[in-house]
Amino acid sequence: MNELENMANSLRLLRTGAGYTQSQIAEMLGVNKTTVLRWESGESVPDTRTILWYADRFDVSLDTIFGRRRTISGNFKDLIAREVGDAITETMKPGGPVYDELLKEINGIVEIYELRENKEV
Repeated sequence: MNELENMANSLRLLRTGAGYTQSQIAEMLGVNKTTVLRWESGESVPDTRTILWYADRFDVSLDTIFGRRRTISGNFKDLIAREVGDAITETMKPGGPVYDELLKEINGIVEIYELRENKEV
């Protein structure tokens, strides 16, 4: 999908998701229904003021309207993975509250399975 198709699709999804008809959007913006139809089909592009109106009206970013997805760079992903890994390691240290609670849960599950196996034998 190209940028124009992304925007056309976003405008249509915002409108239909909020339960508006093309006529209602046209009336709110003071344009003809055919104009809204052309925006949503990718035949034409709304002006900047209209795009900002959509963003404000439907409380979305311009990236959303243009169908852009934010990506996280490799360095930032590595930093997040390292930070999360450190937090998990710190939380899961033997003797720590989370570790002890998890160990209790695991032991309880093991006991249940042992009881089931003894009954089946």
